[in-house]
Amino acid sequence: RPADGTFMIGALAAFVAGYVVHLIASRQSALISKPGARTIAITLAAVLSSIAIALAKGRLHYAWPMILEGVVWLAAAMALMHAFRPLAVTRPLLAAFAVGVFMLADLARNNGPNESTALPPTMFEALKPDSRDETVRKLKQLTEASRAPDRIDRVELAAIDFHWPNASLVHRLHNTLGYNPLRDRLYSAATGAGDHVALPDQRGFPPTFPSYVSPLADLLGLRYIASGVPLDRLDRAAPAGALPLVARTNAAYIYENPRALPRVLFATHAETADFQAILRSGHWPRTDFRNTVLVEAMPPGAPRIANPRPGRATITKYANTEVRIAVDSPDGGFLVLNDPWHPWWYSHIDGDVTELYRANLLFRMVVLPPGRHEVVFLFRPQFGIVGSLADRLSGRATH
Repeated sequence: RPADGTFMIGALAAFVAGYVVHLIASRQSALISKPGARTIAITLAAVLSSIAIALAKGRLHYAWPMILEGVVWLAAAMALMHAFRPLAVTRPLLAAFAVGVFMLADLARNNGPNESTALPPTMFEALKPDSRDETVRKLKQLTEASRAPDRIDRVELAAIDFHWPNASLVHRLHNTLGYNPLRDRLYSAATGAGDHVALPDQRGFPPTFPSYVSPLADLLGLRYIASGVPLDRLDRAAPAGALPLVARTNAAYIYENPRALPRVLFATHAETADFQAILRSGHWPRTDFRNTVLVEAMPPGAPRIANPRPGRATITKYANTEVRIAVDSPDGGFLVLNDPWHPWWYSHIDGDVTELYRANLLFRMVVLPPGRHEVVFLFRPQFGIVGSLADRLSGRATH
């Protein structure tokens, strides 16, 4: 990660600083031993660049105390070096001791326990498999209570702390976001998933996901939102009372989205929609997703019965790379799995390969014939990457 790369810059700067102290002590550089306008200008440029970066990132309100403290440490170091130069000749041991004490204080303050070095283990109670954290336990209770044959509710952990999205991995909570996860570009663009969501303003809401009260939030099955701040600070577009508070723990407010849809849906009708237009504008067609699915083009073999009987879908197995669903399809229809679509997922009906379609902007769908069937979704990256490369090569050859 680029942020981790800055540790190398700090290590190299430490070597440079040590060499500068050596030059001052041995009087090998007139420029360093007699600091003037150039040295002051370089120092001011460093301070101003820090302020400029904070302004560009919109974080000056957060960064200014640290910048001010950095300026104080820099001024103290320059004052020490001014006194150090003559002292290094007359009393070298005392000079070395003074530099050592200053470095010890610097390390204790600026490299002491913090979010980038180390924090007390008690802060990470939520990441323990047998965690007693109140928020984790409550979310596990809520999602287990709402689980059904067709439903596995998702959660979102936002604005609690940097490490909190990792808790969903430990406790097998289906989280809409993560901490620096590997994500599909389409999913990130549609949901606003970023590198992290430790602070309220780090939760971006794109046009397709303008609020937790939105069609995409419902389709994701996002049932519970755990936030470290009240909801109106995290989601300013949510109507008052639309997401009731169901729990208040030591770390978070937990809100419920009562409109969250099941993980699998049996649709009897399909409608075409411009997915790119939805991504750009965030305007969804007025659709009842419980019985209608949106597709970019009507798939071959789609049922066209005027008044089809509703079907039923039941999840029989749900794993990372395999999902099995038992379906009762009286007149045929469309099985929608509200998991992100990706070309490396493959689908089978009763053991036979069938076409997997992208539906409702982001999700997976297969066309079902009448009768009872088992639908299997398999993630096969070893085949998918070969197919993707072949498609790219054939596309280049065509052009």
